[in-house]
Amino acid sequence: MSHYLGRNVAIASAESGYNTIDTSPLAINLGSGQDVPVISYLMDGRRDYYGIKRIVESGSGHLKALHLRPFVSSVQRGPDVLFVASGRNDGNDNTALESVITLPSDAEYWLGDRKLDLFTHTSAWQFEPAADGKLTQIDIRPENGHDIVNLVDQDNRQGVGISRYFPISPGKRYRISTRLKGGDMMLYLNFVDAGKRLVGTEHNQKISGGADYSAQSFTQTAPAGAVACRAWLYSTISGQTNIELSDLRFEALDEQGNTTQLGGFDFRSFVPERVEIPSGQTLFVRRQDVALALRPLGAWDVSNNAINVVLVNDGLALHAMRLTATHSAVRSEGRGTFAAWASVAEGLNDDKAFAAFRSRILAARSQQKFDGAVLEAAVSTADATLTLKGDMLKGVLIRREGADLVADSVRRVNNEEVGFLPQGQMH
Repeated sequence: MSHYLGRNVAIASAESGYNTIDTSPLAINLGSGQDVPVISYLMDGRRDYYGIKRIVESGSGHLKALHLRPFVSSVQRGPDVLFVASGRNDGNDNTALESVITLPSDAEYWLGDRKLDLFTHTSAWQFEPAADGKLTQIDIRPENGHDIVNLVDQDNRQGVGISRYFPISPGKRYRISTRLKGGDMMLYLNFVDAGKRLVGTEHNQKISGGADYSAQSFTQTAPAGAVACRAWLYSTISGQTNIELSDLRFEALDEQGNTTQLGGFDFRSFVPERVEIPSGQTLFVRRQDVALALRPLGAWDVSNNAINVVLVNDGLALHAMRLTATHSAVRSEGRGTFAAWASVAEGLNDDKAFAAFRSRILAARSQQKFDGAVLEAAVSTADATLTLKGDMLKGVLIRREGADLVADSVRRVNNEEVGFLPQGQMH
């Protein structure tokens, strides 16, 4: 396994012999922050693109989001990885065969030198508790030219809600305001200290929507010692409700009753998106001062026909989207194969630096050849040429060239550790 670690980016890859577990053989951390998915490759047969459908693992009895275990191989040189995978379904519950690379949604996307206009909006409000998609549901949809939020709670134990923390000043008055119709909800203004511990008691008020939209609000004065307020719209734990929300805001009030809005209704209805990424073209993902270049070199279906890879935006609840090659849209005993080049860079502090990175990547030459059994792929940059050749049917690596020469690295023969690679030698 190779791992390149920068200040704000990391990329790691696994060699052949890594298919005994279903952990990702390609993993990339792009930038920092919370709720940022790891960019990773998985071969999947259950359309469980983000690993949320858990099933019982044979042997251990644990509930896991199990994926397939294809033959994989990679060659890595610093921030560049050439990667191949080939596998088939191995379970009765599988309904498709796909290669999936998860990607962060809070990023800038480019196809070559063309910026993609994708839906990446996420509300500053948090769904808390989040909906389970069964007894509790949250849906954002357009209505009469405006977006609304529909909250459904049919759970007598959990509930569903929307909340957000705001910085405040002790002694000042604050208000949570909403416009809704439907059933009952609770409005909360909970003041907290720097550790988000409650200062004083909870403040709440029950509201009812009714048959038509009506404005509802709740006002409280921030106590001494409070630095923030958690404004919260929440269905009661013991009750059930169904409401439609067209406005939600948090406001500060002065002594004359004038209001200053500190946070408003910023929900937008989602529209699914699909963008084809033809083999040989490069997708760029930019976050903060780092960027990832992903070039699918080739993807083949279970009949060994070449197929395109698709960038799919199918919902931002998990802060992610995905790059997907569908080897088979139905259950099949055939083998799917995938090859890609990934490269990362950091210190891209402005558009000029990012443009220079794109230019360098787009100048790189890549090629692949696949006869249904043997796959050979190569990428040539200004610094080096990475090459992989392997028999996908037999799961055997034939040739691997271009990797970093690292002194004192572990040496393995037939997947067995035999010692360390002395400095200055390469085999």
